[in-house]
Amino acid sequence: MQSFKALSTLRRSLRFLPHHCRSFSALPNYAQTDDLQNQVLVEGRAKSRAAILNRPFALNALTASMAVRLEKLYESWEENPDIGFVIMKGSGKAFCSGGDVVTLYHLLNEGKVEDCKKFFGILYKFIYLLGTYVKPHVAILDGITMGGGAGISLPGMFRVATDKTIFATPETQMGFHPDAGASFYLSRLPGYLGPGYRDTARSRHVLHVAQKLKLNPQRLLDFDTGPTERDGIDTTQTFYFRVPWPVASSKTLLSISIQTRPFIALMVPEPKIQHSLAGEYLALTGEKLNGVEMIACGLATHYSLNARLAWVEERLGKLITDDPSIIETSLSQFGDLVYTDKSSVLHSFQLIICEQVCLREAFNVTNVSRGSESSDIPPGYINDGRYRISRPEAGKLQSKFRPVRNQPTQFVYEHNIEFCSPQPRIETIDRCFGQDTVEEIFDALENEAASSYDEWCTSALKKLKEASPLSLKVSLRSIQEGRFQSLDRCLTREYRMSLNGISKRVSNDFCEGVRARLVDKDYAPKWDPPSLEQVTKDMVDCYFSPLSEFEPELDLPTALREPFI
Repeated sequence: MQSFKALSTLRRSLRFLPHHCRSFSALPNYAQTDDLQNQVLVEGRAKSRAAILNRPFALNALTASMAVRLEKLYESWEENPDIGFVIMKGSGKAFCSGGDVVTLYHLLNEGKVEDCKKFFGILYKFIYLLGTYVKPHVAILDGITMGGGAGISLPGMFRVATDKTIFATPETQMGFHPDAGASFYLSRLPGYLGPGYRDTARSRHVLHVAQKLKLNPQRLLDFDTGPTERDGIDTTQTFYFRVPWPVASSKTLLSISIQTRPFIALMVPEPKIQHSLAGEYLALTGEKLNGVEMIACGLATHYSLNARLAWVEERLGKLITDDPSIIETSLSQFGDLVYTDKSSVLHSFQLIICEQVCLREAFNVTNVSRGSESSDIPPGYINDGRYRISRPEAGKLQSKFRPVRNQPTQFVYEHNIEFCSPQPRIETIDRCFGQDTVEEIFDALENEAASSYDEWCTSALKKLKEASPLSLKVSLRSIQEGRFQSLDRCLTREYRMSLNGISKRVSNDFCEGVRARLVDKDYAPKWDPPSLEQVTKDMVDCYFSPLSEFEPELDLPTALREPFI
């Protein structure tokens, strides 16, 4: 904590140098209106301060005046030694729906381009302030969190999602590009959207199945199961074949009792952590995520039911600390342990690759008719020769008694089990959206849809076809470049892209998209150009080209504030 305080003191002293001094009178006139105080409310308890976005009628959409007030408040709170941490939340049913693009639309139609430029500059500077903030920051993402709303929350230390949270970056549907730092955080999503599965050795499968069937692993023939594999099993979540069948529960080699069990274990999941290409997927399609899915992909750090938020806020309000670990502990105490729903786009399974394993155990048995038994395959099994099934609960099992030669009362009970390795959604996302161009992404999705009969592919294609072709290409390049850039470089580039996008030098897609989606609401935008084939490289390059000599680039205080993220 001493390092936090020392750094805060250093920054505070540097800000009072003459060339860094700022005065409220130097702010734009629109930032000094009476409504400014009501758009961002302030709440203080103990050592915390809360900024409350208060435009519920507009889903707390950000205006330039709100960004100005937020920046002023956050700077003063950072300099105040009596304040330990900062909270941001929204009023009504939204945290923040992003920038007020409807106001920008009207300003552009009125020829007030300079006001739009000021909005982007002020917003991006505040996002950089948040990304370099010394004190712990807690964003309570209760409700709609989209576009710029994600930008003013994700750079903070803690992000609390709820059962009311709806996250999305829908900019391509409005002829724009995911901005407000989106190219930074979307390009760094860890690769564990949904449960990750690692290729597991057959002996590990057999050992886990043996444990579920209460079979002695050492009595299973043809397999060697070592203690390392046994001790390393993670049983936090297990999938099952839903097949009724007689299971042999062995106590000794020559003694057995027959009982019925409805389930047989399929496999053990393990998290797979690496950078994924899901950022491209979210950026291009505008797919919505709920609070649980935000936890699953690392966009949120904690989860709490909406009904419990009052307890969370009350607990935070009693803290007298600036220690992030204490704040984290308090959030965890009132948090909920959640898993993505099986219907989630991040949890779905598709192609199942099967292998057959025969477990054999010898035992003595009398009055048992010789022959074979085969279970029925549950609904959802598609037998097309490749063992393709529509859900992990489906499976196939065959069991039979086989007599032992010269031992009339001894049999071997054989369980022919088809083990499956489900491919989680993240692997498909990486395979389809890991292409270099938008055209290749379309081709990959179409090929995947044709080979897997997966509705997700069809849905993703539909969203892509509804988006602006120019925005798709611009956004893909933005995410790809952002993966190798720092936060300040991402914001500087996005500022350049935003100003070039609203200039209408290349296309009027931004105004057309806002008109179709939010103003006239006919949902029939006329994109220019209308197809991917007509989007040239020069058009895309124009968005990334430097601003004119009369147009200054975004000036971020990188010498004073080095980003922590």
